[in-house]
Amino acid sequence: EDSYQLFSNIILDPPSLSDKQRSTKRSWRAMKLLIDDMKAGSSSLINGTTANLLAKEIFVSLERPEINILHVRTLLEALLEAHPSPVISACCAGGKEGMERHLGPLLSPKTSSQTLPTVTNIVLYGCLGKQGKASAEQTFQQQATKKNIELSPGSRRKFVRVLSDWSVLARLIHCITSHEKENPSIGEDVCETILTIVECLGYPEKKPVQEQSNNASSSSSSSSS
Repeated sequence: EDSYQLFSNIILDPPSLSDKQRSTKRSWRAMKLLIDDMKAGSSSLINGTTANLLAKEIFVSLERPEINILHVRTLLEALLEAHPSPVISACCAGGKEGMERHLGPLLSPKTSSQTLPTVTNIVLYGCLGKQGKASAEQTFQQQATKKNIELSPGSRRKFVRVLSDWSVLARLIHCITSHEKENPSIGEDVCETILTIVECLGYPEKKPVQEQSNNASSSSSSSSS
């Protein structure tokens, strides 16, 4: 556990170095080491226990201006793929306010062009329990590797409930209306994110035409009587 924290702190709580380039290189090397460890068959640094801690620490670190957001985002996506359950649980911990603390920084005008795909993947993982990448051109189901992940029904229900309370689509739309001056391209990025989420989670089911006719006839009969 101490070894894992040694590397994670370099990325998530970087020391103040006068040499910014050196700090960035240290962060990249630590990120690469942790990701390679997770990709290995038997991870020696990131296991069930440390994955829970790392997920919480990543979300806390997102509010720190000194982090390299690209490195943190890449580490978060790797952890989501290797240990999705801790990421989903940490994301919705604290309810609506907790989700705003955890996902809100990923919607910042300064970072959203890099982090919106990460938000999409977290949303789809939590709701569908499948692996995939965000793209409006191909649906999540088409891109998924069909690798099922171990999310308990209770965890998924909690995530969906908190996501609904947080009003994820309204929160994304708010990004366009409030950040467009700072980031003119954010509108296109957010629209792609919304489209992907809606396409993958599905539209409300339409009633069959016959059923609609029957309902209309029943209503008419009731009115006449």
